[in-house]
Amino acid sequence: MLKLSCDVISDLLPLYYDDASTTDSRSLVEAHLKDCAACRSMLEKIHTEYRLDNMRQQHEETMLKNMVVFWNKSLLKSFLKGIYTASCILLLLSAVCVGLVRWPFVTVPPAAVLTDATVSGSEFVIHLKTTDGYKTISTDQLTTEDGKLFIFFKRGIIPVKSGHGTSRGGTYSASRMSVSDSGKAVRITEIYYGTQNNCRLLWK
Repeated sequence: MLKLSCDVISDLLPLYYDDASTTDSRSLVEAHLKDCAACRSMLEKIHTEYRLDNMRQQHEETMLKNMVVFWNKSLLKSFLKGIYTASCILLLLSAVCVGLVRWPFVTVPPAAVLTDATVSGSEFVIHLKTTDGYKTISTDQLTTEDGKLFIFFKRGIIPVKSGHGTSRGGTYSASRMSVSDSGKAVRITEIYYGTQNNCRLLWK
């Protein structure tokens, strides 16, 4: 059988290890390895390097997979957090908007209300009607200890022409004897539309 030098065998060993050599070349390499410790050592070195390369490649693939999983989880977490934050902001804005429309914070000014008051026996008959086209939410009143009655409409900070509220207009009765906000019984001597700071005298 033809004997090959170690240089030739060293060139054939990678193909032999990968089982990519021809049958004749394989037979020649195996015959040489039986008698050559140096080439057997070289084959073992190839095996070790291949194993290390394979382990390194598997480690890199595992790291890459872990990075992809972590990235996907982070992306999903960020996406869900964004949806949650946006939903909270939207709900808060909706609540604020509803509050600005539905909560009676603002007194309808005297200039936007037609007013009239008459005395009928022991009661006052008060006629009120808004003229600005916006709806009102409630009618409130305040009686002071010196006998002044303040009656007024209230609406949200954002007035609306349709939707929640009432197109106020009607007749309201009040007894000439009333209870002040401090709990004291007083006789009404004056009637105003509006608040103490901004009002119109209806009857005195």
